[in-house]
Parts: sequence; structure tokens; C-alpha cells
Amino acid sequence: MTPDPNPTNPSSQETKILGEESEIIRPMNRENDEDDFVLGYMCLVDFECESGAADDGSRVYPSERSLRAHMGCVDHCGIVEVKVSFVRVVQPPKHNFGE
Repeated sequence: MTPDPNPTNPSSQETKILGEESEIIRPMNRENDEDDFVLGYMCLVDFECESGAADDGSRVYPSERSLRAHMGCVDHCGIVEVKVSFVRVVQPPKHNFGE
């Protein structure tokens, strides 16, 4: 497998090679199943305009009900369902909180 010339690209072959060597980290509420992703909900306009670009981040809500309770704009802006998945550990934690 030839590494991608852009190693910061999450879909690059280089990242996939590194990902195969590390253990998959599953979200805490998904530890007992095989899914390594979480479905969430966002304002459609935030998703289109700010995902991956907003310096202060983009919030993903765990349910449509939670999104509606916190983002009054969604009746006007719309709602998208998104999938959040693990790619790689960028910086390991300084403490082992599990012990």
C-alpha cells in the first residue's frame, strides 16, 4: 500500500495503516456492540456552513429532542442526522481515568 502524499487527510492510506495498528476506541455508550460510530443531530445550516471550519467547534446533539431544546433555529434551518466515528488518537490522555 502506497502512503497518501497528504498524511493529514483522514481518508489517506497512511492514516488507514496507522489506524490498523491501534485499538479501536468505542464511544462509552457503544462499548457492548460492534458499532464504532455514534449517530447525532445538528442544525442543517451549522452542518453545511461550519462543520470542520468553525474555530469554536460545531455541536452534535444526541437526539433530535435535545437539538430542538437547545437550538431554536432548527424549525427554520432544518435538521441533519450525522455519524461521528473514530479515526485515530491524535494525543493520548495524560492520565488513565479507568484505573
